[in-house]
Amino acid sequence: TVSVLNCIAASRVGARQMSAALWVLAAAAARAGVPPCSICADRLRANYLFQPYVDSERVMLSWEVAATDPALKGLAQTKFRVTAVDAASGEVVWNSTLAASDSVGVEYLGARAAGMRVVWSVDLWDQDGVGPCACHSGAADSSSWFEFALLAEADWRNASWVTRNDTVYPSQYKNECSFYTANPTAVVRRAWTVDETRTLASARVYVAGLGYFRASLNGVPLTSAGEARSICEPGGRCVPSATAREPPPSYLDPPFSDFGTRVYYSAYNVTAALQRSRGSAVLEVELGNGWYAPFPMRFWGNLNMRQTMAAAVGDPKCRVLVVMAYTDGSEEAVVSEALSGTWTASNTSTVLNNLYLGEVFDNTNGVGGDPAPVAEAAPFSTPGVALQVSPIPPVTPQGPPLPARRLAVHPGAAPTCAPVGPSVLADPVPPNEVVDRVEVLDTGRNHAGTCRFDVAWNPQAPAGATARVVAKYGETLYPNGCVNVMTSVAGQIKTPNKGAPCQPPLAFQGSELRLKKGAAAGAAEAVTWEPSFSWHGMRYVELHVLSGGGVPTLTLLPNVSLTCTALRTNVDEALVDWASTDARLNTVLAMSKNTFDSNLMSVQSDCPHRERFGYGGDALASGEALLSRYDFAAFYAKRAVDFVDAQRSNGGYTEVAPFNGIASSGLGDGSGPIGWEAYLPEALLWLRKYYGHRSLLKELYPSVLRYAALLDANPPGIRAGLGDWMPLEPTDVAFTGLNFARSSYLAVANISNLVGNASAAALYTNRAAAVRDAINAEFLNASTGAYGAGSQTGQSMALYNHIAPNATREQVLSVLVDNIRGAGNVSGRGNGPPRGGAGPHMLAGMFGTKWVLGTLSEHGLSDLALEILTQESWPSVYWMSSNPYANATTVWETWYFSNNTYSHNHPMLASHEQWVLNHVLGIMPAPDADAFSKVLIKPSPPLLMAQRAPSQTAAVSATYRTARGPIMMAWDLAAATRQLNVRFRIPPNVAAVVALPNVPVHTVGSGYHTYMTTL
Repeated sequence: TVSVLNCIAASRVGARQMSAALWVLAAAAARAGVPPCSICADRLRANYLFQPYVDSERVMLSWEVAATDPALKGLAQTKFRVTAVDAASGEVVWNSTLAASDSVGVEYLGARAAGMRVVWSVDLWDQDGVGPCACHSGAADSSSWFEFALLAEADWRNASWVTRNDTVYPSQYKNECSFYTANPTAVVRRAWTVDETRTLASARVYVAGLGYFRASLNGVPLTSAGEARSICEPGGRCVPSATAREPPPSYLDPPFSDFGTRVYYSAYNVTAALQRSRGSAVLEVELGNGWYAPFPMRFWGNLNMRQTMAAAVGDPKCRVLVVMAYTDGSEEAVVSEALSGTWTASNTSTVLNNLYLGEVFDNTNGVGGDPAPVAEAAPFSTPGVALQVSPIPPVTPQGPPLPARRLAVHPGAAPTCAPVGPSVLADPVPPNEVVDRVEVLDTGRNHAGTCRFDVAWNPQAPAGATARVVAKYGETLYPNGCVNVMTSVAGQIKTPNKGAPCQPPLAFQGSELRLKKGAAAGAAEAVTWEPSFSWHGMRYVELHVLSGGGVPTLTLLPNVSLTCTALRTNVDEALVDWASTDARLNTVLAMSKNTFDSNLMSVQSDCPHRERFGYGGDALASGEALLSRYDFAAFYAKRAVDFVDAQRSNGGYTEVAPFNGIASSGLGDGSGPIGWEAYLPEALLWLRKYYGHRSLLKELYPSVLRYAALLDANPPGIRAGLGDWMPLEPTDVAFTGLNFARSSYLAVANISNLVGNASAAALYTNRAAAVRDAINAEFLNASTGAYGAGSQTGQSMALYNHIAPNATREQVLSVLVDNIRGAGNVSGRGNGPPRGGAGPHMLAGMFGTKWVLGTLSEHGLSDLALEILTQESWPSVYWMSSNPYANATTVWETWYFSNNTYSHNHPMLASHEQWVLNHVLGIMPAPDADAFSKVLIKPSPPLLMAQRAPSQTAAVSATYRTARGPIMMAWDLAAATRQLNVRFRIPPNVAAVVALPNVPVHTVGSGYHTYMTTL
């Protein structure tokens, strides 16, 4: 019997190998002898990511249709065939057969199993029926892979949530004051022997963390930033690409979520690491607080996130699974558990970590301690909490490091900058401590990230000498050259609070090193440290170097250097190769990109320091601006889920998601203000229009209907919201609130139509029309064209959102233009100039800015739009970059300068990125586009760009990468002749509606297109 079974097993293995070989030969034969292909599939994605780990119910496949010859026109995919292969066995697990559907959002319908890697390829047939076509040139890839992670609770193999054993290493988090004393992070550790008598085929590590975590194997940090890019062959074999690079390190895992509803985990391929391990493996997971263990600070004097997020707050913990598969078909698993004593935990030298206050490193009492068995933590694998592999790219370094340049060194004998005292750690500082010096460093631009400290001891310092380095981070400098932290203080905590007596009286962003020299006098010693569980929004760093330990006459730390790293979620850039002759416009775009980059730590945040929350209103105002800069297909899908997870029982959406208790002027039950609630339905339509997210609309449609039902109840908050945020002139909040209600009704109607609910679509279309009529009846002066007081926000809102009746649109526009042209010499605000400059200026807030710029260009007034965006006088975005107060490298929270309250790194006023893509470049998805299936090519070049160019000729060029392929655009405009030359390229399967000045509107297909016309 045994020999018969062995024969059957051997025959099955042989069949797998033969089927894979035959599949490859058949594919090659099918391609042989056919006419040359004009198209092929490129940039294959699963769930909108390149080579991801997936565990969702649906796996959606997408690819770009690439032209084999870019000069060819009229190319299109008419049919496709997806073939998916189990990488381990070589067996075909799904063949889509020939299909005529899309290249975006194709659902994988093959086999599923935890740990199964699926290699998939796409053959295409072109517009002439030629095929199958596939790219194998190296420049494009017709094959890729995705891998199923853990699909069910059983796949975790009874792994427990574990944490530090409180009886051995007691947590200090016993009362409010204990949060500000030393409480070292724990590192959970497991060592095992890898069986070298068998050949390891694959190995994976899965880590779920509550609180941030950093995982390492044999001392090498693991990264969730993917694997080195590989090229996959049809039979399931993947080899490194010729251009493959090791993935960057990942930070701040896991992504922020409502931990009481959903927890994300990371998957790591450690096959090569274990193959190199020579039989010995040590896995370590260091646990930080992150969003799961916030301190009980009182934001704005009252908001305590340990209370408002109580269902999703606790001490850090992790759940770990290691799966090793061998070539003989056997498997071995290592799971986190507390009973056997094989998993241990010990303390580290990071004795304080907090998202806002930063981290403290202390080696004065040695490092860690003896490992002790871990304790089992409360389980989170309950029916109410989803455990899901991260659906977005991790946070990674962006660009080269930013060396911190010294601006000034102030000797300690006469300190110029305010002393730091004990910093954020309330524990006593070393006795006899003296200030050696204070250094002020400049990283070159405002950004969000972390800094590595490289500290060298004076060799003459004796063993046991102690010293401290305290860093304060800020966005601006005081006139005396010291760092101003006041615009980045956590939750505006700037004075003592009787209700929280132990929280810092000034909650600035900081880092601290408490050091003791171990080497004897005459020996060199150095310390390198980088915070792991926090980040900071900053341009400047103020370093306080303090000596202690009884040797005040000796400079103990003569060399302290910082290397800073900008961080963000590693989404791909969509807008690339931007070039323009307009220096001011280039400056404004660089500012907005720096701002966006600073506010993408798994949520789109309002600012990278003071709050870091995912506000719906900010995203509604600037969302399409970020879509104009990045590929947000996966990122915004995750954000939509964040808001649905936080949806209130009355159907309302929260002001921020994940929810933390903020609910300003909302619609009741903890929901947010109407302009913030309106984000989710609009975002779903963006996801369909830009990326083809059809299944997500269906999945979240019931949530949208619950929100619509809340609007049907007409809560009073609709007319009493926050209105347009941070304008320089008021607009009636009832007017803006009704507008947001109408736009929400329209969004619900459009989503209903897309999911096939015609009756609901008709219902909410009619309700939107009724709100529009009510707005015009209450606020429009039909004789003058003014809405209310005629603010820039109100007038542009009525035009941009098609509220104004056709008969009065010209009057409404005239009132808007008169307001803009008459906005000179506006009264000053904040700490900035007492009065604005002469000429046209922007006065609108975060919503109105988008409406004003778009409205002007839609009505042939791009010159005026560019003028108010790039005015050299206050207020304008360009003025922020060049003024007597602080020359910004990011966009501010307010139009005016603030040195004590408002953020200098806020995306909400940066909606000009959308204006640049849609109107300057002239690339705009059609309202009914499905993943950019239809695009409007309508550049509105400002003549002002040519008039202020040194050559009197303006030129702009860029590439915008859509879900269907890159759209390239270039134009030049001569000031004297007003001649406009336009050249663009459209990818296959995209219809372009061309609307150029003095050219009849018409539609073209793929390929290069050139036009010469005049403005």
